[in-house]
Amino acid sequence: MPYSNENKRTGYLGRDAEIKKAGTLTVAEFSVAVKRGKDKDTDWFDVVLWDPWPEQIAKLKKGACVHVTGPMYIDKWEKDGVKYSKPKIHCRQYAMLFIDTSRVETSPVEAQPAQAVETNLAERLGAPNDFPF
Repeated sequence: MPYSNENKRTGYLGRDAEIKKAGTLTVAEFSVAVKRGKDKDTDWFDVVLWDPWPEQIAKLKKGACVHVTGPMYIDKWEKDGVKYSKPKIHCRQYAMLFIDTSRVETSPVEAQPAQAVETNLAERLGAPNDFPF
């Protein structure tokens, strides 16, 4: 049975991105607020973005409009005998939308097309690139 764990969210940064080092890699963690509709609740999604784009997302400030795409994973941990879990979108593509220069750290930034962070699935699985069809 085929399955899909692809999430697409368009909303506003709920907080400035927090940049961290994970070994030799850089990771950005931020939240995206997605409005369900006029006079409706807002849903919040935690997002993780890996190299090479954390420095770009770090230039955006709270309230900037973004579109993120990627699978959702559940982070699980235990602290003092209590089990916790938290869903996070592991961003593979993102786009900055409706650039508002007051929400960008530097001078106006040109909108970037969504960029794929993940490599080609065939390469990841070690499959040949010259399929017979």
